[in-house]
Amino acid sequence: MKTGVTKIDLVAKIASKSGINKGTVNQVLDQFLEVVTETLKEGNSVRLTGFGSFLARLRPEMVARNPKTGASVTVPSVLVPVFRAGKHLKLALESIEVQDID
Repeated sequence: MKTGVTKIDLVAKIASKSGINKGTVNQVLDQFLEVVTETLKEGNSVRLTGFGSFLARLRPEMVARNPKTGASVTVPSVLVPVFRAGKHLKLALESIEVQDID
């Protein structure tokens, strides 16, 4: 089974490919994540052409059930983060066989 890539792994891969030291890559990645978060909190989206878009979407208030008691519970509306893949990312993933994923 395949495993995910952690932030440490991502920093190491970027540093290796770019020749930039890991400390600098880590700082840039931290700032990127902070700016994306701030931008979404302001109600704006972040578009990385070809890769995808990060946006905040309002999930409306809904009635759910408590699985233990069966009682109805009102869940308030909340902003949730959403990622929408761009054209180049979608095309890159289309070439992968489904059985290769497991």
